[in-house]
Amino acid sequence: MKKLISVIICLFIITQTFSQVFNTASTLKKGKFSIGINPAYYNDNFGLFLHGNAGIVSGVDLALKYGFLDGSDYFGADIEWAILKGKPCFSITTGAHTQYNFGLDLSGNLSFPIMGGISLYTGVDTDLIFNGGTDLLLWLPFGIELKIRKRMSFLFEAEIPVNDPAFPIIDGGVMFYF
Repeated sequence: MKKLISVIICLFIITQTFSQVFNTASTLKKGKFSIGINPAYYNDNFGLFLHGNAGIVSGVDLALKYGFLDGSDYFGADIEWAILKGKPCFSITTGAHTQYNFGLDLSGNLSFPIMGGISLYTGVDTDLIFNGGTDLLLWLPFGIELKIRKRMSFLFEAEIPVNDPAFPIIDGGVMFYF
């Protein structure tokens, strides 16, 4: 019942933007997989993202992302590196994406398991966008993962823009683990 109430509260709070991190600092174990979907809304635009993740070696996973937003396709890939395992845990993610322009991605993610299947996460998320010039976008993400079943979690996230080219982001969705 507590988990259901938490989900309802998060759905009520999170109703405004799109996916950047959508991930705790935990990495998948070698040979494990996850798939996810999250609708998103940002700057008066709606989008939908699909995620596929695979554990490569201990402490390293690979993620592929596809999104459709603002009438355009988004493609991205990243590698997440576990730096600190345990409670809390910390990871760094490096990657690239393309939508209208090519961009490089870098984030630091810190997760705090707080009780039975609930984790909070935060960090720093950056995009370096090459659009004839170069723009650096910077956010502070805040998210929660609610494990509903052994192999299923809901994630909700808000990213607060730190500089002018960045925009507010809020999304929520589900991840399935195999």
